[in-house]
Amino acid sequence: MSLIHVASRRLAAGLVIAACAAPMLLSGCGKKEAGKSASQVLAKVNGDEISVHQVNNVLSRQPNLANAPEAVQKQVLEKLIDRQLAYQQAMKEELDRKPEVMLAIEEAKREIIASAYLKKTASGQAAPTEAEAVKYFGEHPELFSQRRIYRLRELALPAGAPQAAEVKAAVAQGQTLDAIAARLKAEDARFGANAVVRAAEQLPIEAVAKLNAAGDGQLVLFEAPTALLVYQVLESQAKPVDQAAAVPKIMEYLANQSVARTVEAEMKRLREAAKIEYVGETAKAAPEAAAEPAPAAAAPEQPAGQTLTHEEAAKGVAGLK
Repeated sequence: MSLIHVASRRLAAGLVIAACAAPMLLSGCGKKEAGKSASQVLAKVNGDEISVHQVNNVLSRQPNLANAPEAVQKQVLEKLIDRQLAYQQAMKEELDRKPEVMLAIEEAKREIIASAYLKKTASGQAAPTEAEAVKYFGEHPELFSQRRIYRLRELALPAGAPQAAEVKAAVAQGQTLDAIAARLKAEDARFGANAVVRAAEQLPIEAVAKLNAAGDGQLVLFEAPTALLVYQVLESQAKPVDQAAAVPKIMEYLANQSVARTVEAEMKRLREAAKIEYVGETAKAAPEAAAEPAPAAAAPEQPAGQTLTHEEAAKGVAGLK
């Protein structure tokens, strides 16, 4: 890795750190009249201007930022000055003509433009109502009014493993988790076993109702898309979330869901209208890829998810723990 690449990565990280240090978004200087350009320029680097809009842009990439203190504005500005100096020197050395740099620029351009299109596609969605959030609250007591924290033993077997039917039968017969694990180990099967503490929203939503009903020591079986999971409840503790605290988070979750559905539908439409040809080795996977298109990586403001769980709901109530 080149020294310039390392330095540029450090500089980018510094800009993010500077923005994260602020409690909120830059204000004040960004409110000057648009026609008065002098008031928008914060610094000049060998004649190149750095404006208040650039500082605002760095801060605006951080969620829930507004009214950054002057010290943080200054820190972001200094990082932008460093970046401009590095940029100017790179241009002098014609690094922008190097093939790997040209490719990276083109990829970044495509990513930005594609993301802008998906953002445009997702815009204009009707905001969820408080009534919808209250309804969701009532439909999911296991996440809110009956929310619990679980201490569990967890055994995970890859989906499609030869021992899957055997494990299901063992759970149905009331065998212990230790006995199931011992048998899998004797068969040299691939599996994982852990002791974990999980809140209801961090678990597969389909499994939570079963866990709520299970007594201490009992096993709960859940088939996820990528794994067969067996939980043993060691103990659980009630930690309910009241409606007033939950509703704003639920509304955020429902809004994210609406965006995700809109983006997914648009990507499906574009794929169906496009002529996509897989070439060479990739042609072997073409039927699977065409049958089940991958989610759009550039989707704007998508929740990252946490596990193969009720991911969006986990995001919705994460701040309520």
